[in-house]
Amino acid sequence: MRVRISMWICFCLVLLCISPLSESAEKATPLGKYDFYHYYDYQELTNYLRDMQQAYPELSRLTSLVQSEMGRDVWMMTINNPKTGKAEDKPAIYIDQIHAGEVIAAMYNIFGIFSFADEHWRQPDYNRDGEISERERMKWNDEEMDGKVFVDWHPYDHPTLGEVEIGGWIRTKMSPPEGELIQKEAEMGNAFKIYIAGLTPKLEIEAEVTDKEKGVYQVDIKVKNTGFLPTALQHARTLEAAKPVVLEVTPGSNLEILLGDEKYELGHIDGTSESEETTYLLRKKDASQPAVLKAVVHAPRAGRASEEIVMK
Repeated sequence: MRVRISMWICFCLVLLCISPLSESAEKATPLGKYDFYHYYDYQELTNYLRDMQQAYPELSRLTSLVQSEMGRDVWMMTINNPKTGKAEDKPAIYIDQIHAGEVIAAMYNIFGIFSFADEHWRQPDYNRDGEISERERMKWNDEEMDGKVFVDWHPYDHPTLGEVEIGGWIRTKMSPPEGELIQKEAEMGNAFKIYIAGLTPKLEIEAEVTDKEKGVYQVDIKVKNTGFLPTALQHARTLEAAKPVVLEVTPGSNLEILLGDEKYELGHIDGTSESEETTYLLRKKDASQPAVLKAVVHAPRAGRASEEIVMK
């Protein structure tokens, strides 16, 4: 059976997840109905997603992207804190279970985290030679798994083949077996992905206003990326696959632009860095009244920030 889940988890959710839940949210959480000691089938996965959406309607949105040939929904869950802005205005981490056979990936996703694929999970390499032998697998089964993942060979009366022997490994795919290892793997992945999400780019606008007298003002704008990661990775820049950071300004009704364009492409901004300064000369139409210049900066992979720059 093919199980596929797609999740889009914004950085704002990661911050929310590591903050204490409100009392009402704790009471609403339906997690008590579920455990992470076994792999979910399609219906259990669907029920889980729907329950999570009902428990946190202000934070989550469940959408069916398409239906499979068997009529099953391919789900996408968008999780965002609307109090800090729209999901579309923030850098996001998108995760999708690509390979149907990687059953641990779906468990990573519904646990609230992301997966690199379960072939990265390995049984212990006891002698640290880089290879896992059958002897080491048997040691792991006997000493750590209490014999749960290997069936001793024994006679069996097959209805068609007659007397045969059956036995061997219950699971040959390199996925954690049923039980506590599923949750342990999910917990480790959760911590790592929260760390990764904390590195995403974050745009901020810094403006300096200088009164040049007689209703004329100079506004110098810098765009900062206070996140660790750049607004576009180097490979995307080389392939010209990432759009640049764009600065757009809109003068209010009491303001006109004397020098400077309403839209500039600023290129890409490295992590914990800033753009070159962009300078505007502006004039109030009525010098006795305040005026506002709205500045917006955005990039597809770095989100959006805005600032209202007031000239009193």
